[in-house]
Amino acid sequence: MRSEPWQRRWSGAAGLGAALLWTVLAVRWFDSGAPLRPAWLQAVPSWALAIPTLGLAALWIALNASALRGGRLAGPRGGLLLVLGLAFFFRLPLVWQGSVGYLSSDGALSGIVAVHLREGIDHLVFVPNVPYSGSLKSHLAAGLSLGMDTSRAFGMASLLFYLAFVAGLYRLALTLEDEPRWTALAAGFYAAFSPAFVNS
Repeated sequence: MRSEPWQRRWSGAAGLGAALLWTVLAVRWFDSGAPLRPAWLQAVPSWALAIPTLGLAALWIALNASALRGGRLAGPRGGLLLVLGLAFFFRLPLVWQGSVGYLSSDGALSGIVAVHLREGIDHLVFVPNVPYSGSLKSHLAAGLSLGMDTSRAFGMASLLFYLAFVAGLYRLALTLEDEPRWTALAAGFYAAFSPAFVNS
């Protein structure tokens, strides 16, 4: 589906604006950005940058969503929601009831980063001593821990990231076959119910 010229212009402007604001927000929020932070930026609250960044990102997604709705990437009606729902409810009892034992040693370090974020101790880009692990999951867990137990919050953050993996696998399967409908569902069912030792 071809987009209108105005839609392409607004999409480009929204994407560029979101990228620029995200860069400024990263310099303002993360401790490692302190040497690059001018005095005027130090005075700006992080939330005042985060809200327009999310707004422009949402606008960019809305303007580009039509490209993913039709044709080959449409998939079976409700297929993506089905596999996401199955993956969520299959793993939810373990995350909720056994959240403390659900964490690995790397996960525990990320949990400590989340606690530090929630308490305002520091804002790290990477988990200490684990340079391959960023702090995005820790940021999500810190927000969730405002409304639930910390270990459950981290387990829920892990589950949400797993749902993103399931959605990505489903979408990838849609691009691999001439008739991808059932291939995508099979890949989604596999991801929803596969044991952790298979995916690790």
